[in-house]
Amino acid sequence: MKPSIYFIAIIPDAATCAEVKAFKEFALANFESGGALKSPAHITLEPPFKWPDEDYPFLEKTLQSFAEKQSGFSLSLNNFEAFPPKVIFIDLIKSDPLFSLQDDLKNYLKSELKLVSDRPNRTYHPHMTIAFKDLRKSMFSKAWEHFSKVKYQKQFAVDWICLLKHNGKIWEEIFSAKFGA
Repeated sequence: MKPSIYFIAIIPDAATCAEVKAFKEFALANFESGGALKSPAHITLEPPFKWPDEDYPFLEKTLQSFAEKQSGFSLSLNNFEAFPPKVIFIDLIKSDPLFSLQDDLKNYLKSELKLVSDRPNRTYHPHMTIAFKDLRKSMFSKAWEHFSKVKYQKQFAVDWICLLKHNGKIWEEIFSAKFGA
């Protein structure tokens, strides 16, 4: 049996998710970039990885154990940035608790699940993607001209992590683990 593909993320509150989805829909309607709509608004903590379906209960239990040891914090979204020439995203104000959470999770997954990134030297740069890999280079400057002028600031509480699974078409949230539960 082929393993499923998962990733672990922070999913904001429903109001923030709706606002971010509206930005993604604008990117699709105006700049022909809809790839970011294949996942809910999120901040990646652990990038996509393969995991055997028969071992899913252990994965869920491991995430729950990790989350129980965590404390909540707030994150602030602050306007838009880009990874030219393909990605436009909502930026975050630097957050030591977020970087600690991501680092602790990475180490916990390595210790408990023997899960090691296939890109170990990649620097963690948390963000919320609006326009993605399907944003054509010819549309990037037009999209960036728009989003670079949009002011967007939002703060939300982080008190859980989510496991998302790819169903062959989109990413679905399948499990949430509350902090300190």
